[in-house]
Amino acid sequence: MTAEAQRNLVITYDYFRPSVRAGGPVVSLENLADLLSSDYRIVILTGNRDSDGQDLGVPQDVSVCRGATCVRYLSGLSAWVGAIRKARDQKNVVFYLNGFMSVCSLLLPLVLLRDAALVVSPRGMLSSEAMNRKALKKRIFVRVVRTLLYGRGIFWHATSDLERDSIIQRFGASQQHRIKVIGNVPRTQGLSYQATVSGKTLRVITVALIGPMKNIHSIIGALSGVHGDIEYLIYGPVHDEAYKAKCVELASKLPPNVKVKFCGPIQRENLHEAYRDADLYAQPSESENFGHSIFEALYSGVPVLTSFATPWVGLSEQGAGTNVDPRDVSTIAQFIQAMLEMNDQERQAQREAARHVALSYLQALDFRAEYGELFSSAEVASAAVAL
Repeated sequence: MTAEAQRNLVITYDYFRPSVRAGGPVVSLENLADLLSSDYRIVILTGNRDSDGQDLGVPQDVSVCRGATCVRYLSGLSAWVGAIRKARDQKNVVFYLNGFMSVCSLLLPLVLLRDAALVVSPRGMLSSEAMNRKALKKRIFVRVVRTLLYGRGIFWHATSDLERDSIIQRFGASQQHRIKVIGNVPRTQGLSYQATVSGKTLRVITVALIGPMKNIHSIIGALSGVHGDIEYLIYGPVHDEAYKAKCVELASKLPPNVKVKFCGPIQRENLHEAYRDADLYAQPSESENFGHSIFEALYSGVPVLTSFATPWVGLSEQGAGTNVDPRDVSTIAQFIQAMLEMNDQERQAQREAARHVALSYLQALDFRAEYGELFSSAEVASAAVAL
């Protein structure tokens, strides 16, 4: 094993597998840990509960290891303090802090790790859409973090140009040279390209947390004005029960040519079946830092309807779907109607274009080299500050 392979990477985030309600960052971090497991000894410090407070039923405050990656599910504030201090005593260690509005996974490391190599990845939590929810509390939090970062050589990881801009907006142009934009590591295992076109009924799917940010109600509302047979399947855990109830009520008023079904969470090994049978993936989110399910749909050859507030823009120009204003129900309806009226050849062209978008994303980046450079830059910066 080389000297570089002996380096240590400590990842902090409030949630990790088997969490099912914490969204895309959990998937991103799991994929990244798998990618870098041959280059680093990886420790993931995380909470022992899901985002709804449900106990994950995992061993607490001990290391659960798989190969070179160990996860510690921490039971409270004192356990986080102890775990961070223990990790701090390692040599050649980089701390990769994920999320933003967290005492445990962000503030504590910033307080306890004065001279460590630090990389902060906000995971979409600094976007205008996210910051507008509980705005006062979040503005105060940003001020506290800005104070803790003063004079320190940290690096930022942005997963898109949009996120880079949000970091600069909150923390100033002086941070610009410390921001590296690297896309999330997707996972293609178990997914397959479906080249054939389905039958007369247009099958639309969404795979996401069921909450207001995903604008599922806009899709349901649009379907009321569509002429033709539609089947809309919605997969994912409920993040907001009141919002789901609103969507169910809207769906109950749809005409008989439209069928809407809430299918609940779907296991990863069954995802290929959902994408295989779909003609359109619909997720006009208020904001997506990455959108793993959007990538997975594109990789599977499913055209995508999403908003402009995601990395997946220019879909209309590429013939792989469309980008819309999530509140523009009439435009959403027009695109779905156009999909219904496409012949087999036109739908096949959309599938091929969708697949091309996903493959182009994979080919454009050497993820292992890019992330290695990011963490090496943080080590160099911390060494310079220590001097």
